[in-house]
Amino acid sequence: PQGEEIVYYWAHFTGYGVGEMMKECAVPFQKVTAVGLLEPVMERFAELFRRFLTRQPCWEMEAAADLQTIFALLGRGARGGRVHRESSRLARSLEYLHDHYREDIDEEHLAALEHLSVSRYRCLFKSVTGLPLHGYLTDLRLRHACVLLGQTGLSVRQVAAAVGYADGHYFSRLFRKRFGVPPKSLRG
Repeated sequence: PQGEEIVYYWAHFTGYGVGEMMKECAVPFQKVTAVGLLEPVMERFAELFRRFLTRQPCWEMEAAADLQTIFALLGRGARGGRVHRESSRLARSLEYLHDHYREDIDEEHLAALEHLSVSRYRCLFKSVTGLPLHGYLTDLRLRHACVLLGQTGLSVRQVAAAVGYADGHYFSRLFRKRFGVPPKSLRG
């Protein structure tokens, strides 16, 4: 309708697994798609741009996580799915999760951060992110591992420990299952 504002967002990105991530999230590729007004997407884009401008330590990993969330929300919006306005309801726990992903994560602590029962937190978390907490945490750790494997000289065992896995063999199995290649394959 006349007088309505149209907002376009544009982001250029490259990296390991981008095509797979877009396909997995069902984000339409190489075409313009109207997804409606998605406040959570606009908030994530604003955060992504803030990270780019301030370039705090680990900003690239945080920006990659923001982009992954944007893909999930856009894919859901393109499929006509519900994008929760309640995503901001998880802001404290998601920030905590992204800051402490290397550690053992206590679901009760995350629920308490949001002043929710554990069962309500689980439901809200899955409906907003599209993944249960364990799956989200695994994906977050493996994506950080990709960055470390590609940009550092750390051994696979050291990378596993750096992203929260004490058992390097378990990490390697998870990595291969998720990406279809062993962690060593990311070495240049």
